[in-house]
Amino acid sequence: MYISWVTGDYVFSVTAPASPPPITVASKVQFGELPDKLYYETEGQQTYYVTNSTGYTVKPFTDNYYLSPSLHHVLLQNLKPGTTYYYRVGDPAVSQSDVFYFKTPLPTSFNSFPQRLGVIADLGQTPNSSDTIQHLVANKPEFAVLIGDLTYSDDYTADAIANRYYTGQQGGQVIQPTLNPIATSYQPRWDSWGRLMQAFANTTSLPFMTVEGNHELENKNVNNNPTPFASYMARYRTPYQQSKSTTPLYYSWNLGGVHFIMIGAYELQPQPAPYTSTNMLISATQIAWITADLAAVDRSVTPWIVAMFHPHEHHQPLEKGNPSACLSGSQLLYASCCLQNKSCHLWDRCALESR
Repeated sequence: MYISWVTGDYVFSVTAPASPPPITVASKVQFGELPDKLYYETEGQQTYYVTNSTGYTVKPFTDNYYLSPSLHHVLLQNLKPGTTYYYRVGDPAVSQSDVFYFKTPLPTSFNSFPQRLGVIADLGQTPNSSDTIQHLVANKPEFAVLIGDLTYSDDYTADAIANRYYTGQQGGQVIQPTLNPIATSYQPRWDSWGRLMQAFANTTSLPFMTVEGNHELENKNVNNNPTPFASYMARYRTPYQQSKSTTPLYYSWNLGGVHFIMIGAYELQPQPAPYTSTNMLISATQIAWITADLAAVDRSVTPWIVAMFHPHEHHQPLEKGNPSACLSGSQLLYASCCLQNKSCHLWDRCALESR
């Protein structure tokens, strides 16, 4: 179980910030099975990232460098299944959070059902976002999965000007013609999204997993920031090493009697922009990893396999008047698992029989 949090605030500056900024607080989690007996302590890592928006803004803008807040990540291991743990984060010598709690899932087993999993995507930061989150929380999931497009930071230029507007009709997204579409993205929206999730989704107690969508790519500043997904990967941890993946962009994990495969669908998007959000572009390396991961699944332990990814897979969107096709390609996954993905702000689900 990863525990992640943020301290400090972001900083805009005219020149590149010192690298790395000094570490002034420790990244520690104290935890235990009773709220007043947090006997265990684990220390993790503190990181940060910098973006450079020089030449990629609309209005005159001199503070081109964004330095993120301090990003803390701590991995808690050897936790008991089906157990409520209480915890607090911070540096005991400086400042610590309130006491929060989470519950670990049932053990990985053929009989570990039922468990309630919430699945959402395309969340953003709008009144609709809070409605979606409240609906999710009202259904009391034990875990949640966000299938990409978290913050929509790239809907804003680096100097905080909205570079899209929405008509409210199907297919009504329009990029404003007066703005340079390469002038993205506004990094503080990653910070505000985290606060939104803690306030409405109770993410201090609801564990959630993520996989990237096209809005996490943020490659439109590619000349200055050559690493796609830099913000996403700095802020959210995935168990990719534990699942023998070579990148946080794709990985697998178990929940009860289900084996989940999180597919990184935008791994090979063209550089620089524009990206193509309608195509899955994945490497031979990822395909080989998926093949090996599927081969290693013990169906007597996890009889269900669920593959999750952000874009549609050979799908004709309903707004074009065509019916959706649940599975029309992927021989690799067909008849092996259930597919769950977001498509054109619609949803595809394909439930295949467990075997």
